Parts: sequence; structure tokens; C-alpha cells
Amino acid sequence: MNNQKRENKIQKNIIILPIISVLLLSFMIIGSFTIYINNFQKQQIEELADELINNKKLNSKNRVIELEEDITQNIKRLKIKIKKEIKNRVDEAYSIIKTIIKNHPDKSKEEIKAIVAEVLNAIRFNHGRGYYFAFDKDTCITQFHPIKKYSKVDMSKFKDKRGVNLTHEIKKVIEKNGGSGYIKFFFAKPGFPDKEFEKVTYVKYVKELNWIIGTGEYTDDTKKSLQRTILDRIKYKRYGKSGYFWVHSTEGVLLEHPFRQKDIGKNDLGLEDITGTKIIKLFIDKAKENPNGAFVKYYWRNPKTDQIEEKISFVKELKQWHWVIGTGIYLNEIKDLIKNSQESFKEKIRNLYIFLFSIISVSLILTIMFSLYLSKQTKKIFNIYKNDLEGRIENAVKENAQKDKMLQHQSKLASMGEMIGSIAHQWRQPLNALGINIQNLEDDYEDGLINEKFLNKFIDKNMKIIHFMSNTIDDFRNFFRIDKQKRKFSVKEAVKHVLAIQSATFKNHSIEISLEGKDFTINSFESEFKQVLLNIINNAKDALIEKDIKNAKITIKIEKPKIIIKDNAGGIPKDIIDRIFEPYFTTKEQSKGTGLGLYMSKMIIEKNMNGKLHVENDKNGAKFIIELKV
Repeated sequence: MNNQKRENKIQKNIIILPIISVLLLSFMIIGSFTIYINNFQKQQIEELADELINNKKLNSKNRVIELEEDITQNIKRLKIKIKKEIKNRVDEAYSIIKTIIKNHPDKSKEEIKAIVAEVLNAIRFNHGRGYYFAFDKDTCITQFHPIKKYSKVDMSKFKDKRGVNLTHEIKKVIEKNGGSGYIKFFFAKPGFPDKEFEKVTYVKYVKELNWIIGTGEYTDDTKKSLQRTILDRIKYKRYGKSGYFWVHSTEGVLLEHPFRQKDIGKNDLGLEDITGTKIIKLFIDKAKENPNGAFVKYYWRNPKTDQIEEKISFVKELKQWHWVIGTGIYLNEIKDLIKNSQESFKEKIRNLYIFLFSIISVSLILTIMFSLYLSKQTKKIFNIYKNDLEGRIENAVKENAQKDKMLQHQSKLASMGEMIGSIAHQWRQPLNALGINIQNLEDDYEDGLINEKFLNKFIDKNMKIIHFMSNTIDDFRNFFRIDKQKRKFSVKEAVKHVLAIQSATFKNHSIEISLEGKDFTINSFESEFKQVLLNIINNAKDALIEKDIKNAKITIKIEKPKIIIKDNAGGIPKDIIDRIFEPYFTTKEQSKGTGLGLYMSKMIIEKNMNGKLHVENDKNGAKFIIELKV
């Protein structure tokens, strides 16, 4: 090929290679960007789903707790209200008695008592369940009572089902509290004369008649009234788009559900979802096991869509009434929110891709323009230096030769020199392959073979070679990484790694490598351990090469907790075998060894790794034994 053709080829390369480089870089950027965006989108969607579910769950929990607190406050207010109401009723009766006495000054005491008994005994309140009673303070004989068996009866010995003497306790309350007070006991209801119910009662002493009058409210009546009021409120209580509450008793009876009104009062313990889970029993069990409430996952019909959907609910026991209150979220609603977020995210990504392609297109155009400009400038330079180019090349060759001679005399770091040699062996073949591929590119261009398919194949083939060379560099770089912390690693894998980076050197010098034995793991500094292996194996290799051993062989045997490294180089002379671990002691030429390799190896094994390193000769050569602390 003449000089003119070389110049033309260089000018074409100046134009084509930058364009190819930009295209390759663009493909790599787009590929990396796509992978990153897909992973980022997946991560964002997962985080969004978790956040939405957690927020909805927390909202459900807060709603139930708020409802429970509201019910508890209602119960407290009801107790206060009951006491106030029955006191007001007794005060009204007392006022009536005072009015009767005032309006009948000519009547006898017995006549006044008869009038008062007739008036108060006829009064009813609280939907007919409220009434008055009175008994004589001294005789304890009831003056009037709606239950006939307790009217005009001596109650001095009456005891409720707890064994409390009723009249005795009432008198104590009056005497202690200045003539009036509250008392709780068990007593019969009108209509249920043979069964006693808990009752909160207010009593007051009427001095003019020597009577104790009173009225009360049965606890279960007020509780049922409040429960019905609360359940009616729950029936219509809503939040969000489809949030509602339901209530079961701890026996499984449905007390309230806005969408199951026909089933109110039905026992739901046998109710199952589509998976066969007895969900109401599960609600009750979870609520009882967890005093602070619990989340339950199951399947239920969504009243909004009328479809069976997966649902997460929060359930909590209201211990005062033996209720289990629940509310929940349908996961399909969250999926819809996630879907909307995905569409929004995709739109942003599309815009980002458009921007990226615009940047790449502008970069490609600028690269083409710059390449054309550079090609023209190169042609001018060729014309200027064409006449004396050969002279310049000859001078440059001489200068490089002198530099090479100078470099040959420079000192090398022992381990790094070995590694650089290994890199050279590892890279020689791929570099040759790259050179051949590039040399053939001109002929392919002249033959008209270069098209899109050819370029793709050419790029793919050469990128694989470059990736191999890059991975080789990574392997050598990682080898010299400094371990800051101990970690567990495989002894056998560490040995394989050291052998792998030296494989080209072994092959070049026809040295056979043998690795046998069962693997084991240790917790130590892997990089330092590999450095020890490299030092010992390099010494064995150097001895084999120096003595030109035929059928050269290095054998590595793993016998937990030992690693034995042998060679067949004839062994170490007896007069120096005891000194090889001393600092700066070496049998190599000054430029080939520092005498620090084995010394540092012993220090690493025995001080850093708490093991032992020693050497001995066998019939074929040297045998280094590393004992590790497992």
C-alpha cells in the first residue's frame, strides 16, 4: 500500500471512527438508561404500593380507634347523664311532696302519706320503665312499689343476689351523705319480678314523712338504648370513597353492617370467603389475641363494584360491650392509584427519551462536522510533513529504542512486575485479534462489504474482545484491593483466582498446575491471603524456570486447615532454608527480587491471620505449608 492510500485511509478513519464511537457510546447510554429506568420504575411502584397500603391501613386503624374512643366517651357521658336524670326525678318527687304538704295543711300525716303514695305511684317516665318507690325509714316497710310483691312489705331483711342488704345500705348512704345519695344494687324489673338486674338508684330522705324515696335506671336498659343509638350511627357512618364499619359480638352475631341489613342478628361464625377462611371467626380471634387491634387479609364483595376483591381490615375488640368493630380497604382501589401513577411515570419517561435522542442526534451531527474539519486539517499536515516524515519516523524509532534501554534498567516492584507480565500474557491474544479485525476493515470497505449488518457484527465482535480485556483489568485491580475488614471466603476459590491470573504465564513456560482437596471457608483478609499465595507460587515458578526443569509442576493440596504448595525444582539448599523468611534475604539477582516477599507472607499468615507458615524439602522440591485458624 503506497503513502497516498495510507493517507486516504487515515482520513476515512478520522471521519468514520468518531461517528462509530459516538454511536457505540449512545447505544451504551441508552441501554444503561433503559435498564436503570426499568429498575427505578419497579422500585418506585413497589415503594408507592407499600406506602399506599400502609397509609390506608393506618387510616383504617385510626378510624376504628376513633370510633372506639367515641363509644367509650358516650358510655362515660351516659353514666353521668343517668345519675343526673335520676337525681332530677327524685328532686321532682321531693318537690311534689313539699307541694302536697303545703297545699294540705289541714290533713293528717297519714292522709298526706296516702296522697303522696297515690300521686308518685302513678308517675312513669323513660318510656314507661322509670318509676318511684318509697319505704319507711324506721320500719323499712315499702309505702308503694309497682311490683305488687314488694308493696307494703317489710324490706329490712331483703338482700339482692350479691347478698347486699338493700335497706341497710340505703340508710348508710343517706346518713353518710346528708340525706341523699347514689347506690348500686340488683333488683327485679316490672314485668320480670323473679329476675334481678343491676340498677343505679338515687335515694332521698323526706323528714316530714320519715320516708326514703328513690328511683333508678337499670344498667342493661340504658346500655341497650345507647348500643342501639351507636349502631344506628355506625350504619350511616362513611369515610373516603367506600369506607364503612361493621360490628359483631364476640359470639359471632352480626350487630351492624350497612350492606347486610337482612343478616342483622345472624350468627356469622361459619361465614367463609372464597378461599374457605372463616373470616368472622378470624376477626374475633385476632381481636381477642391483640388488645390493640389487628390487621386481617381476606376476600369480600366490594359494594361499589359488586365484585369479590382482596381486602385488608383492621379489627378491634370493645371489651366493655364484647363487640368486635372493623373497617378495611379494598386492594383494587390501591391498584388503580398505582396504575394512574405508572401512566404518569411512562409519560415522563417518553419525554426524557425524546430529549435524550435529541442530544444524541446533535452530538452526532457535531461529531461529523468536527471529523470532516479534522480530516481536512490532517490532509494539510500530511502535505507539510510529507517530505521529512520518514526522517522523523527514523528519529522517533531511535529515541524509543533508547528509552526502551533505559526502562530495562529501572527497578520493578516484585509483585507488580509479575502481574504486569501476566496482564501482557492475558492481553496478547485479544490484542492480536483486534489488530487483525482493524486491518481487515479497510479491505472490507474497499470491497463494499460495510453496511449496517456488517457494522453491527463488527462492533459486537470487537466489543466482546474489549469486554474480555476490561474484565482482565478488573481482575488484576481487585487482586490488589486492600481489605479493611475480615469476611468469610472460600479458600479454594481464592487459590483458583490466583492461578487464573497467572494462567497465561504458566502456559507460556509449560508449567503444569494441580489443585486438589476439599474446600473450606475462613473469616479473614482475602486479599492478603491471595498475596501470600501469589508470593509462594511465583517463587516456585521462578525456581522451575531458572533451573529449566522438564515436566515442571506445581501442586497445591487443600487439607483443612492446611494448604500445601509443592514444586519439583529440587528444593531449597539446606544452608539457607532457615533464612528464607528473613527480611531482605534473597537468592535472586538484585533486579529480580527484594527479599521481602516471603518475609511479608509469614507476617501476614502468623500475625494478621493467626496461622502458621513454614517450609521443608521433600524428595522432589520445596514444600510450603500454610496452617490457618478455622
